[in-house]
Amino acid sequence: ALDSGADDFLSKPPVAEELNARLRAAQRLTTLQRELIRLAETDTLTGLLNRGAFLHRLGDAARRYAQQGRLALVSVDLDHFKKINDAHGHAVGDAAIRAAGEMLAEFAREHKGFAGRVGGEEYALALPGLRGMEASDVASALRGKISEIRVRGRTGPVKFTASLGVGEWSDGETVEGLLKRADIALYDAKSGGRDRVMTAFSDVHVARVG
Repeated sequence: ALDSGADDFLSKPPVAEELNARLRAAQRLTTLQRELIRLAETDTLTGLLNRGAFLHRLGDAARRYAQQGRLALVSVDLDHFKKINDAHGHAVGDAAIRAAGEMLAEFAREHKGFAGRVGGEEYALALPGLRGMEASDVASALRGKISEIRVRGRTGPVKFTASLGVGEWSDGETVEGLLKRADIALYDAKSGGRDRVMTAFSDVHVARVG
């Protein structure tokens, strides 16, 4: 039975004690497998999805919502993050990353989306079921909340801001195209002064501050 691919087997008639023991062993194995999957998909610092898991889930969302055309992506990057590490140390930098991650997780839960840490100080927030302008409103609120975060530094509270780019799913879209559009909007937000939201629903980019 094992050579044929079975994970376990019981002889007939089953003995109650053996059956219960094997069920408990199977439950332990299943729990371990679930935990290994969770660890493989989770960013250890923030608890968000890691890049690979986020992109996989974004692909699933695209297949589900493509027909409706209601899928938006928000790219987020903490502004001048290197200065935080240089001035206050990596422990404070890690605290800032965690705090921003917690804020993204909160927004993801509130808007029935999902979030990931896709780079050092870079995040992404997928918003299935929302169109571009709705997602832009969410991004604007998220920008404001991040600017209110304070983490403990060597000489007092440390604050920081974030730049955000919003991309909207369009007809004939691909996941790669959606990611690129959101990243281009993010680049425009950073080059336009940071601490702002840029939207890229098509070839027209619109800036929002506040």
